[in-house]
Amino acid sequence: MAFVKEYTSAKDEEKFSTPTWIIDRERGIFLNWEHYGREDNLIRFKLCNYVDGQILIKVDAKDRCAEYSQLLKVRTAKWYDLYNTFMPEEMTSKKEELIYLLVEAIDEYSRTQAFGRDTDIKVKITPFRDQ
Repeated sequence: MAFVKEYTSAKDEEKFSTPTWIIDRERGIFLNWEHYGREDNLIRFKLCNYVDGQILIKVDAKDRCAEYSQLLKVRTAKWYDLYNTFMPEEMTSKKEELIYLLVEAIDEYSRTQAFGRDTDIKVKITPFRDQ
């Protein structure tokens, strides 16, 4: 199964404090996000365990399309710079796998946010860097 966007059930919304998420039920993980800061293009993504909500990996992201949409002249692309990576000590041995899953989940998030479910959009994720 792949990541999909869903509205959470009342029980899950109460447990995880989110009305929607990007979830992969087969792997038991979900992506949660929040906008923060003064600019709308700053997002904090959290990949969490479905059973207990434990954060597996968390990153801050800057949506570069907000800056470059005038230059690109298209709204069919999403581009994120990821930085400020955090993961619990016990997860560091799975870092590569978690990054892969995080990128997969952010890709689905990008395809479902502003565009409905658009499989043809181009998603670019700039490799991690700390700021």
